[in-house]
Amino acid sequence: MLFGLIFQIILAASQLALVLVNSNSSNFETNFVLAEEETGEVSGCQSQLADNLADPDQDGLVNMYESFFRTNPCLADSDADGYVDGLEIKHGFNPTNSESVKIDDLDADQDGLVDIKEVEFVSNPLSSDTDSDALGDFQEIKWQTDLKNPDTDADGQLDGEEVRNFQDPLGSGQLVKEIRIDLAKQELTYLAGGKVLNTFIISSGRPGMATPKGEFKIESKNPRAYSKTYGLYMPYWMAFTAGGKYGLHELPEWPNGYKEGASHLGQPVSHGCVRLGEGDAKTLYDFSDIGTKVIIN
Repeated sequence: MLFGLIFQIILAASQLALVLVNSNSSNFETNFVLAEEETGEVSGCQSQLADNLADPDQDGLVNMYESFFRTNPCLADSDADGYVDGLEIKHGFNPTNSESVKIDDLDADQDGLVDIKEVEFVSNPLSSDTDSDALGDFQEIKWQTDLKNPDTDADGQLDGEEVRNFQDPLGSGQLVKEIRIDLAKQELTYLAGGKVLNTFIISSGRPGMATPKGEFKIESKNPRAYSKTYGLYMPYWMAFTAGGKYGLHELPEWPNGYKEGASHLGQPVSHGCVRLGEGDAKTLYDFSDIGTKVIIN
């Protein structure tokens, strides 16, 4: 699988090369020609070029990345600026331009893992999911799974499938779910296995009707609860106190369909419950189980 990805990198290398070299494309060609004429070029390099994982010039870039960044695989310092190519990539500089041109924010496959980090983790900079396990490269770093092994724990399930089902991709068992609410920031963060999955803006209880602080758990769930007291619906209701006095829910909805309080998200204006925006509430509802821990500070 890895060599198939290597072939893809080589075929598509020119896509990023236009960005890397920009108006200085002749600079690369000149350096490459001069490098071939220099006595410092690695002896016997040509015989090692067929091995994509070899590094004949010992510059810290294996051949497949030399091709991707259009550097000279037989010369450690392609642009003759005094810094070897691998060191320039590591620190985010263009190794084909002797001027200090930064490339540390380039992300050819738009996977959240910049190209220089793809080199560090030996992943495919032209594929957002190097090992095709339905878990993107950036997420693999987050979950500490192997970017080049679709089944890190060798349990017969793809890493992405396990994470999606809240199973531990590094071993057995379910990932512990948790909801954390920061009243000062008016933010709710939910986690699985200690890893942050997302953070939402909320609206908690207003002064005099404050949302209680402490450690709670999801006691009950109702996809469309109705409040007789206020005469409105509370979609994706999840009570987190015994008796159901306080809960998490989507923006209150009047019988005519009007959603109340969208402009108040980020401000404590509720009667004590924790409001979430449209979409966010359903996401949290689908994530949460009866018994999921809720910590409010």
